[in-house]
Amino acid sequence: MLLPVPPTRRDPFPGVPESTNEYIRQLLREKDEARENYSQETIRSQHLVSELEAAQADRAIVRAQLTAADSRVACKSLLLKHCFPLLH
Repeated sequence: MLLPVPPTRRDPFPGVPESTNEYIRQLLREKDEARENYSQETIRSQHLVSELEAAQADRAIVRAQLTAADSRVACKSLLLKHCFPLLH
């Protein structure tokens, strides 16, 4: 009784022509490359999301600061108009 020969690293599919084996190896390399690229892009996207969230938080802080500054200026303007009506 003949035992099947286990496939080697070089010949993953015994009995298949070498050109087919090479084609399969090429497809596997492309799959690995695509997986690596996807992983890198996923990491990059996560960093971009974090940066966007930080920028949005900064924008909210700046908007609040501008609103407070506008209120102070408006209040001073009204005070000046009330105290010195002849200047306007």
